Amino acid sequence: MAKLYEIADEMRALVDQLEEMDLDQQTLLDTLESSTALMSLEKKAEAIIRMIKNWEADIPALEDEAKRLSAKKTATENRVKSVKNYLKLCMEKAGLEEIKAGVFKPKIQNSKGSVIIETLGLVPAPYVEIIPAQKKAKTDLMYKDLKEGKYIPGVRYEVGTHLRIY
Repeated sequence: MAKLYEIADEMRALVDQLEEMDLDQQTLLDTLESSTALMSLEKKAEAIIRMIKNWEADIPALEDEAKRLSAKKTATENRVKSVKNYLKLCMEKAGLEEIKAGVFKPKIQNSKGSVIIETLGLVPAPYVEIIPAQKKAKTDLMYKDLKEGKYIPGVRYEVGTHLRIY
């Protein structure tokens, strides 16, 4: 079976050829309807749309699975953190900084350290960065005004196309 783009090229060539014949509108439509290229195009389009519909039907299940896996990942990370903390507390309680556990050797070490800001207002200026407010475009308002024909410098209104399947 021909590829969709090949069928589309055939249809375009047929339309161009029929337009050159200077046929009346009804004859032109009848000829196009009886065209095997149009039938092939319609069958190919139907097959493609069925494929699209199958993929669209899969999306909610995939989203649910992604949420389930994300929750499982978070639960596993929390379990690892909790059990590591449990082992550390047990070692500290026993007064051990290091133990031999089969092929493993857990060891309690000092961390790099972290900065804890208790009152930001008391921190001297060289240690504070002031971030100015960020600009955010009001696209909803722009859309409304542009659609009404108003000019907004640096902005344009563009209408695109998309495929809708009924």
